[in-house]
Amino acid sequence: MELRVSDKVLGGDNPCFIVAEIGQNHQGDVNLAKDLILKAKDCGVDCVKFQRSNLNAKFTKSALYKPYNSSNSFGATYGDHKRFLEFSDEDFKELKSYSEENGLIFSASAMDEVSLEELLGMGVPFVKIGSGDSNNFPLLIKARDSGRPLIISTGMRNQETIERIYSLMDNKPFGLLHCVSAYPTAPQDANLQLIREYQNQFPKAIIGYSGHEIGQTISLAAVAMGAKILERHFTVDRALKGSDHKCSLEPQEMAELVINVRKLEGFLKGTKLYESCEIISALKTLGIVQIRNSLEIQGIQEDLEKAMKGEKQRRLLQCEKDCFQKLGKSLVYSRDIDANEVLTEKDLAIKVSQPKGLEPEIMDRIVGKTLYKSVQFETPVEDQHFQP
Repeated sequence: MELRVSDKVLGGDNPCFIVAEIGQNHQGDVNLAKDLILKAKDCGVDCVKFQRSNLNAKFTKSALYKPYNSSNSFGATYGDHKRFLEFSDEDFKELKSYSEENGLIFSASAMDEVSLEELLGMGVPFVKIGSGDSNNFPLLIKARDSGRPLIISTGMRNQETIERIYSLMDNKPFGLLHCVSAYPTAPQDANLQLIREYQNQFPKAIIGYSGHEIGQTISLAAVAMGAKILERHFTVDRALKGSDHKCSLEPQEMAELVINVRKLEGFLKGTKLYESCEIISALKTLGIVQIRNSLEIQGIQEDLEKAMKGEKQRRLLQCEKDCFQKLGKSLVYSRDIDANEVLTEKDLAIKVSQPKGLEPEIMDRIVGKTLYKSVQFETPVEDQHFQP
């Protein structure tokens, strides 16, 4: 199975598609974003990716007005913080042109339906749906029906939801990335064996890996296992303010990762490795892992063994719960609605809400229910709102 993105072909026997996830590591500064693009080019990546949000479409007012007292905050409320980091439509168009002038594919994660339409309008060559929206099925359907290539991350999702994502794609090829939404991700939480499981379960998908771990060894193991898309966060300095910087690669590290991925692909020639000892042996043979003593090799192998263990059925992990509580989306009401009204899909929206409501996956079960009491705009949907 293959997927064409601009002049690249993903999947099959083609090289791994390497994405430098700039996200919002630009600190709200277009010039820093351009510097990151140039540095990503020098590293040899295939693509730079940002994040695009329409704040009123992504968040409820209660979430935007919530005080944000954090060392990573750029504003007094979460809304102020996000507004500081968001680029305008013109900024994104400028960055897209700048990326293309420098030979890089440009895209951004669409964090809501408004942002999806804006990204499609500016002609991004593929759409990325991040983990926070991978259970937002109306958004997935709109992205699928756009005809643009689609890549979806799966952090915080359970097996049933991932199977529904695959089914929603209607046998169209798309990228499906194993991902753990913990920043950073500890080796014991990486559960790389899911790459192998997904290769077997989802033959129409191009399986990849979006990593949040420290360093590059686990990402290289994912490539050795056959990941055909590799996404890593990218920064000029891990010490900068912001929650993503600490799990990001700096330019020298990203350049090394790209070189090592290409070395590994050339060595394996399409063979997949699924044992940590085999992967360590390959990395040693290629000089990728420089071993100074027996304790060091033992530590690297132990980390890989931890990373390659885990459950064969995906579930929300304990390490992901902070991200889930902060950025996981909920069903909310899209208008004021009187008691005894029967809900339609238009009466519901999917947003980050404080407090949280019912999960977006069950929207189809909520449509058609009768309200037991009146509700207001952006109230989180709860079971107690419905007649028995």
